[in-house]
Amino acid sequence: MAGYTQSRLIYLVLLKLGVINAGATPSATQTADVTDAIDDMIQEWQADGLRTWVLQDIVVPLVAGQKVYTLGLTGGVVTPRPERLYGVRRHDLVSGIDTPLVMYSSSDYLTLSNKDQTGTPTAIFYDKYIPYGNLYVYLVPDDTAAMEYSIILSVQMPLASVTSYTSDLQFPNAWFQALKWGVADELAMDYGVPGQLQQLIQQKAMYYKTNLENYDQEDASPYFTLDLTGQFRP
Repeated sequence: MAGYTQSRLIYLVLLKLGVINAGATPSATQTADVTDAIDDMIQEWQADGLRTWVLQDIVVPLVAGQKVYTLGLTGGVVTPRPERLYGVRRHDLVSGIDTPLVMYSSSDYLTLSNKDQTGTPTAIFYDKYIPYGNLYVYLVPDDTAAMEYSIILSVQMPLASVTSYTSDLQFPNAWFQALKWGVADELAMDYGVPGQLQQLIQQKAMYYKTNLENYDQEDASPYFTLDLTGQFRP
């Protein structure tokens, strides 16, 4: 959300609630209250199905003979642990050509007879273990594959906590109204906002969240194709 900072969101929420006057600086307690409400509401929205995460690519360098790659802040691949893997491809380091890889489920991977077979990777299995995500590569890269390829994961990442009061929020600009009025609605009762104003804030919050739910849709229609891998998908 370029241009919209956590501090501005906090200020506008408190302004809408009538807790502070225009141009006033929120207190440390008020800042903490709004920050907690933002976190709580985002978690609730995620449970409702809104995509409150960041979509990005992670490059995993291949190592000859290495079957499992740990993904985490102190893992072998240093990155926040991905919440979900939604695409994977093998990247040719010379030609730049990407080749989609098969994503196995746990049952698919467990039924493989020889998980240590080496060669050029054709599939992966991602185990969302805590505190690390474990990426299992099949075939296990041999010396040639390790030199010629890397694996690129398209993942859903958890939103990073805002560490600076002036940091940009990690949301598209279209989310700002829904965030502002939604957080105001969360805090209205706690701050003793009069009933009529509470009702107006709640109506605004519902209106902008509905708009957000309509906005937060896939751009393309689903595409279905045959699974030619010979593996069973539960």
